[in-house]
Amino acid sequence: MHDALRQRLEAALGADAIIASPGEDLPGTILTVYPPTETAIAEVIRLCRETHTPIVPTGGGTLMDVGRSRSPGALHVSLGRMTRLIEHDDANLTVTTQAGMTVYSLQEILAARSQFAVLDTPQPHRATVGGVVAVNINGYRRMGYRSIRDLVIGMRLVTGKGEVVKAGGKVVKNVAGYDMCKLFVGSLGTLGIITEVTARVEPLPEAEVTLVLAGSDGRDVLAAGEAIAASNLLPAAVAVLNAEAAGRLLGLAGDAALVRLEGFSVAVARQEQEVHSRAPGSVHHLDGEAHTRLWESLALLGWEGHSALIR
Repeated sequence: MHDALRQRLEAALGADAIIASPGEDLPGTILTVYPPTETAIAEVIRLCRETHTPIVPTGGGTLMDVGRSRSPGALHVSLGRMTRLIEHDDANLTVTTQAGMTVYSLQEILAARSQFAVLDTPQPHRATVGGVVAVNINGYRRMGYRSIRDLVIGMRLVTGKGEVVKAGGKVVKNVAGYDMCKLFVGSLGTLGIITEVTARVEPLPEAEVTLVLAGSDGRDVLAAGEAIAASNLLPAAVAVLNAEAAGRLLGLAGDAALVRLEGFSVAVARQEQEVHSRAPGSVHHLDGEAHTRLWESLALLGWEGHSALIR
């Protein structure tokens, strides 16, 4: 990292906005800057362009190994100081927040109005809204609630030229021109640093349960999971686990299929009866804390190391 760049960054943002730390998996020291505004981010980008310094946008740092190699000499630009809730339009089921807010904090705010965002990400206490959008991490409930690209309806970002760009809007029915949000979702920060996100939210369900379909033959369990996913039932998620994963998460000896049901209590009870009728073997019912812990553990499965995860 150029000493001259650090001096100019300190002059522009203050010395307290820059932290140097040893690289965990990169040689040398990593310099991270914490701009508090879009204007400050634009200034950081301008200085990096002048000194030919690569930039790595960062959120909670939970998914830094996804999709790209990192340069040892890059400046890390953190959104850690941009964590403010901008607007929660609970009547129209939308929320707008700065990109540095953690997913857990956003869910707490929404839960106070009996709503939630379908951002099922590993380590929600650390993962940020902007990071989830930039990496395009879709959880298991994509099946029931659509993908991140469908849920994000607006955003702001600062481009590589230091220009602030706005895409989409704050209402669901926004059809003015090409939907640029879909381009920026999953762009891994290569097209700009996302600073603000507007997304659809959902009412909290009255009931949530997980049905664990266990059988002696893994092929039967897989067939049952596929049949339920393709049926007229409306599960929020279906996951089929091999014996290793089922043993690790549930203590089962064989393969298992998980069927997540949520919504109105009457509808969940009716769908649960239908799942029982389609199951090849025993069905275990999980709700409350056991249901929540299972899906949190499932979200983490496969992200512990640096290998590729294919679903």
